[in-house]
Amino acid sequence: MADKTSNEFNVGIFVQHMAEVLDFCGPFEVFNNVNFFQQDVKVNVFTISETKEPVNAQGLSINPTYSIEDHPKLDILLIPGGGTAALVKNQKVVNWVKEVQADIEYLLSVCTGSLIYAKADLLDGLTITSHFSAIERLREMVPKATVDPSKRYIDNGRIITSAGISAGIDMSLHMVERLWGLPIAIEIAKNMEYNWLRTEENVNLDHLKPIPAGK
Repeated sequence: MADKTSNEFNVGIFVQHMAEVLDFCGPFEVFNNVNFFQQDVKVNVFTISETKEPVNAQGLSINPTYSIEDHPKLDILLIPGGGTAALVKNQKVVNWVKEVQADIEYLLSVCTGSLIYAKADLLDGLTITSHFSAIERLREMVPKATVDPSKRYIDNGRIITSAGISAGIDMSLHMVERLWGLPIAIEIAKNMEYNWLRTEENVNLDHLKPIPAGK
């Protein structure tokens, strides 16, 4: 693992086969935007995968910047959802998470990315969330955790989990607020033209009904 300078902040975003695109692209955009609004710290945002071979993320081809063998020291590790049914069975990646997590300041997950932290035995005793479709699976994997599907994201201090897809953007803006202050987080949301839900409460989508066939 390569060293980094003291005025750098490294955000490593893991990308696996069939990763959900917005799960990782949304947070990538948020953290990369930090550099536009402050110059005290250089925020390096990059992708990591098991190898440097191209990754098929729902049809989007991603060339990982680093592999799990050669990435620099991380301040944030973010694991997205999508393809996690296979990823939890990848013992090499799970072991990597177990090994590197102690040296990482913040562990973030979007959507079913939380299942990887569950597999790595990092979520016991925490209050956590995930995509609504994975709530029962998460409860089965971490019976000692409190799984709360009503939250858009849940901040445990060091480990922050979010619900699905767009919720990862809200979680990332929350982290920017924690690390660099609310004014910068607001400027990033404005720059992205994003309607930031600055709350842990999840949105109620019950009003959305299926469109009848032929409409």
